[in-house]
Amino acid sequence: MKNTIEIPAEPIILEQKTEQIKEARERAEATVEAVNEFLESFEKLGFGGLDEDQIYQVQSKGLDAYVREQVAGTAPVMVGGLKLSIEKVQQMVELPDLRAQYKALEEMRRFMPYSAHGAKIENGRAVVDEEMMEGVVKRATTYASTEAEKKAWLLLQQITENMATLYNEFRVQPFDSYAPVVRFSVWHGKPQFKIYHSMFLDQVRRGANTANLENRTKAVA
Repeated sequence: MKNTIEIPAEPIILEQKTEQIKEARERAEATVEAVNEFLESFEKLGFGGLDEDQIYQVQSKGLDAYVREQVAGTAPVMVGGLKLSIEKVQQMVELPDLRAQYKALEEMRRFMPYSAHGAKIENGRAVVDEEMMEGVVKRATTYASTEAEKKAWLLLQQITENMATLYNEFRVQPFDSYAPVVRFSVWHGKPQFKIYHSMFLDQVRRGANTANLENRTKAVA
């Protein structure tokens, strides 16, 4: 008797490393939180927000230098006909209290580069890079993709389900290592099955006796 196998169009998930996916998602969310805390703390200085390039400028130049640059600009300054270098002007800038910003910056540095941890900048805020998360899921998942793979997998599922039924209802273990009911081999490219009828009947009868004993025990209890 042959059963019709309906093969789905989409790939079949065979195995998925859910813990790996969960850890990647949690890491991305922690990165987003740390980056946004820094962005929000920087905005409180009154210089506006930071885009992706500016975040890396803060990292490379240092927070003090970047703030001085925002206050004094980058062009030389004329004072009474004298031209002062921008470096000297920037050094004259009195910095505001940056303790909160430094604290947020140090936390953000734990997740830099943030793009490697599943975050990206959109509209001045960090968000989870869902495209990167999709890649994580694909790499952590084993699929049956081709028609042959999917059909073979579905057939194997039928076999395992039938084997489970054989055991649960009749206590028959077809491929028991000590007393197998079925032996399988390949001869000249063709599958060969040997069914041991006496072993089969023995297992069914022992299973029935065990079931009867269990039922009687339950009835007495």
